[in-house]
This record gives sequence, structure tokens and C-alpha cells, in this order.
Amino acid sequence: MEDSVTPPVLKDFLVLLVKMAADFVGVEQVGKMVDVAAHEGFFSHGAETVAGALSVLDAPTLTQRLTHILDVLSTNFGAELIENHLEEIYARTERQFSPELANQFVMPLIPASRLEKYRIQFLSKEQLEKRVLEKTVELQKLNADLEKKVAERTEELRKLLEEQRQKDVELTKANEELRVLDKAKDDFVALVSHELRTPLTGIRWLAEALQKSATQQQVPEPQLEMVKKIRDGITQMVELINTILDSSRIESGTITSTPVETDIAAAAKAIIAEMAPTITKKGVTVAEQYTPEVIPMPTDPIIWHSIVQNLLSNAVKYTPAGGTISVAITHEATRVSLTIRDTGCGIPADQQSHIFSKLFRATNARSIDPDGLGLGLYITKALITQTGGDIYMESEEGKGTAFHVVYPTTGMLTSEGAARIV
Repeated sequence: MEDSVTPPVLKDFLVLLVKMAADFVGVEQVGKMVDVAAHEGFFSHGAETVAGALSVLDAPTLTQRLTHILDVLSTNFGAELIENHLEEIYARTERQFSPELANQFVMPLIPASRLEKYRIQFLSKEQLEKRVLEKTVELQKLNADLEKKVAERTEELRKLLEEQRQKDVELTKANEELRVLDKAKDDFVALVSHELRTPLTGIRWLAEALQKSATQQQVPEPQLEMVKKIRDGITQMVELINTILDSSRIESGTITSTPVETDIAAAAKAIIAEMAPTITKKGVTVAEQYTPEVIPMPTDPIIWHSIVQNLLSNAVKYTPAGGTISVAITHEATRVSLTIRDTGCGIPADQQSHIFSKLFRATNARSIDPDGLGLGLYITKALITQTGGDIYMESEEGKGTAFHVVYPTTGMLTSEGAARIV
């Protein structure tokens, strides 16, 4: 259509549309969209230039250009926002001219997917019924597609849930089988250990008697040394079996705890005295410190002996000759604490979180004593926690380690198990 005969309502609408698009991307960019040059510095003139170029296009081409502009804006700034702006422009055009003129000259050029609510008001009854029917068919199709997808997804979820339920059943069964096997293993280890312990204890007594007799009869030193090695080897085996038995009983929850009023400081002193030969042979010094406030508290003597002996044995084992070990017991308002600190090899920082785990040994500890089992600290912590206490540790590799055992002043808890630790 020629510019001279372009209806004013259309010219005005095109100017408003170009200005709206220019607000988002600039008038120069809008001009590029429709192949019209427009200088950014003259906004109003540039918008009218672009609008004028659009107005002389034939109807199909003009609709194509408008579709392009609106699609680009919708893609970059959101379809809903652009549609709202387009409705505002059209409403302004209706107010300035009339709804009838806007519908006659502008609406036919607007892409069919736009300004839906303005199109409906000028539809005939037949057109409106046709539009409703088309929308109804469209909605029915969408609803059928949605129901199909929901049914498919529901079936997928049902299958997934059934698979998960089956996996849960299998996992429960596998866990139960593992529990049974683990118990059988523990029972077997306990049985074998117990059966080995009895004859070995007798052999140890015989070895000690043989050593005593050999010493009295002034048997030559090489033979006497052989007897000592026999006795030491048997003693080590008995201690190993006792450790395995303790571990098995702890895991099965059969440990008995029978607290009685105990002077825990005196008990600690007695354990240090028992270990004096080992301490002296290693060449380390043990310093003792007991606060005057320490009073007897309900304690299972056998469990207390095991806790102190395990921690002290570790300190002696991993402290080099010339090193120092301190044993301290303090009594506070609501708790009693035992601290055994050494100047030994310490524990690597990245391994400290595993130190109480079953069968775990730090790398530097394995290099010092390759024969350990990694059960001592595991047993010690289990005994402490099962009797109401707590244990924590602080260590620095190359400088030493400190273990802190804490009990409430009310003492150890009582437990009725099937066996005592050995």
C-alpha cells in the first residue's frame, strides 16, 4: 500500500510498535530487523522512518516483518512481557481512533497468535462458535496427551517402586545372612580362642616352672635362654588369645561390669608397679600425678585394670628410650579424669579419626611394632563407652600422644553380661 493512502490508524500503530521495540533493542537494531536504516541519535525521526518503510509494504510482507520483530523480542525478553506491551499499544490505538478502525486496518496485519482477546470481540456468532470448537478440540487433545503421559509416568514409577521394594527385600535378606555369618564367625573365634587358651595356660605354667628349675640347677646360659624364649612366646600367645576373646565378647555384648568402691589412684599405681620391668627395660620414665581430691568411686577393677594397662602399654611401646610418660588422675565437681601422655611417635593427623577402629594401626606404629593386631584401643574404647565413660585423644606426629579417659563421679555403669574380660 502506498504511504499516501496508508490509513492513519495503521501509521500511528506502526510508529508506536517501532518505538516499543526500540525501547528494548534500539531503533537502529529495529531498522536492521526490517532492512531499513535508522540513526540512533534521532529516535523519534528514526522510529517514524522505520514505521514509514513498513507501511508501504504489502500486507503479507508487513505481517511477516511484524512477526519477526515480535518473535525476536519475545525470545530475548519473554513472550508475556512483549504481549503485554503489544496489548497496551493496540489499546492506545483503539482509544485514539476506534476499536472498529483498529480491527479493520491493524488487526489483519497482526500475527494470528497475538492479541487473542481483542480478536474475539469482533467475531460473529458463527466464528465464535467455530473458535470455541477449535479450542475445545485442542484442549481435548492436550488433555488426552497429558493423561497418556501421566499414565506412562505412573507406570514407570510403579515399576521403579517395585524394583526398589525388591532390592530392599534382597538387601534385608543379605544383611541378615551377613549378620548370621558374622555371629558364626565370632562364635567360632571365641570357641577356638577359648579352646587354645586352656592348654596354653597350662603350658605357660610348665614353662615358668621349667625356667625356675633350670635357674636353680644352674643350667648353661644358652639352654636357659631357650627356656625363656619358650615362656615369652607362650605368654605372648596367651595375651593374644585373651585380646581376641575380649574383642569377641565386646561385640556380642556379653561383657559383665560389676562396679565396687575402688581407689582408682592406688589401682593405677599397682599397674605401673606391675609394668616396672618393661618400663625399665625400655628406658623410659613414668611420672605420676594424683590430685588429693581423688576418692574411691564405683569401678569394675578388672575393666579399670584393662583400660589403664592398655593405654600405658601403648605409651611404653611407642615412646623411645629416654622419653617420658605421665599418668595423671584428677577429680572435678562432676567427673574423674585419667590422662596418660607420652613423648612418643605420635599419630599422623590424617589417621587420627580411625585410631579407635577395629584392626586399625597407624603407619608409623606398624613400622615400630609390626606384630600388633590393632585391637587394643578398639577394646579400650568399647569398655569405656559400655560402662558410661568417654575417651578422647590429642596427638602430634613426632611429638607424642595423650589419651583422656573421663567418667562421671558416680562411677562405672553396671551390666549383666555372660562373661568378664580376661
